[in-house]
Amino acid sequence: MEQFIATAQQRQLSLAGTFGVFYYRSANIDTLEFLARVLTVPAAHLTAEFEAGLTAVQICARSVAMLRQLGVKNIYGSNLPVSATAPTQKAILFKAAQSTGRIL
Repeated sequence: MEQFIATAQQRQLSLAGTFGVFYYRSANIDTLEFLARVLTVPAAHLTAEFEAGLTAVQICARSVAMLRQLGVKNIYGSNLPVSATAPTQKAILFKAAQSTGRIL
């Protein structure tokens, strides 16, 4: 990701990029194996984070914060809970803002 963004900046690309983060709700191995059929899943890393006590919001917020620190402005969230999309998104953005020191 860092190399892609650096190259885009170096080449002065004027197109807006959109980057996505996946909201992993748990480290359920069956779910992670299913998801791995269609996207790259850092299963071992996620499992370790959930076992260490991190929440889904914290994990997702860290990804958002990292993208923001790289200068990414357009980020979408995937797999947010349908029944609580707005409060979950708000919690993610709040945690990400705490990490970066900026309001997102």
